[in-house]
Amino acid sequence: MDKNLHLKLGKAIYEKAVHDQNSKEVFDNLQMLNDLFKDLRIVQLFNNLAYADPDLIRKTISGAFDHPLENTVFELLFLLIQNHTVQLLPKIFAGFRRHRFEALGIREVKIRTARELDRQEKDAIAEKMGFKSGKLHITFQHQADLIGGMQIYDQGRLTDLSIRNYLDHLKNHLNNVEI
Repeated sequence: MDKNLHLKLGKAIYEKAVHDQNSKEVFDNLQMLNDLFKDLRIVQLFNNLAYADPDLIRKTISGAFDHPLENTVFELLFLLIQNHTVQLLPKIFAGFRRHRFEALGIREVKIRTARELDRQEKDAIAEKMGFKSGKLHITFQHQADLIGGMQIYDQGRLTDLSIRNYLDHLKNHLNNVEI
């Protein structure tokens, strides 16, 4: 299986949404599903639908959400369910978001921190880093194994200010010191 398939699917869905003039709606649908599928129990429930009759799958998808899904998103979810690959949806959404933001001139920055931050801390970090103006989308992620500090992914570059990184560099340095 192509390891970049999710990026290709994200791009294809974005291009279709642009053609259908509903990229905002598709984005909102995919964002909602992305948030929903962070719960692995939900992913498992949807994957288990694969054993059902296709008509039942379609009825279940139709009845599962407060608002109807855009047709492209509906068909994508149906396909993912049938193939037991619902867990790919967040990666597909990431590919879609990447192409959409690029087309809209939005700079995407991901910040990983060792603990969950509250809104004030997130705003303070964004402001101190000069991320308050222009078209910008900042995503914060909690990653406990960083121990402390943060990692910043900006335009394909990683700035690693984590304690984990510092300890790894110190370990490598000490391993290379001749006594």
